[in-house]
Amino acid sequence: MQFRTDDNPPRLQTHDTDFGVELGSIYDGAEGMDYWRFNLFFMPFYTAPPGYPRSQSYHAFVPLSGHLTARWTFTMRDDPISARELAATRKGCWLDFKVYPGTH
Repeated sequence: MQFRTDDNPPRLQTHDTDFGVELGSIYDGAEGMDYWRFNLFFMPFYTAPPGYPRSQSYHAFVPLSGHLTARWTFTMRDDPISARELAATRKGCWLDFKVYPGTH
């Protein structure tokens, strides 16, 4: 069953914690089998959306003024960056992806 569809909107639930907020989205499934997605918000400005089996991304949304926010994305992977991905990055294919010397 496809859980995330236009005719199956999620029900949102939140839970306040000492460090931020947990947000859960519940999609109805067949025979009581529901699909949950979680997104964590860590004070003061970090989020951790759902990841993939071998990687996880985190975001920082830092207010710079009343109208401007800086956004950084940090991704951790279990496998190294391939030569093809590194070459594409150096050509600017991913705007939010930068390789710093000594870290790849």
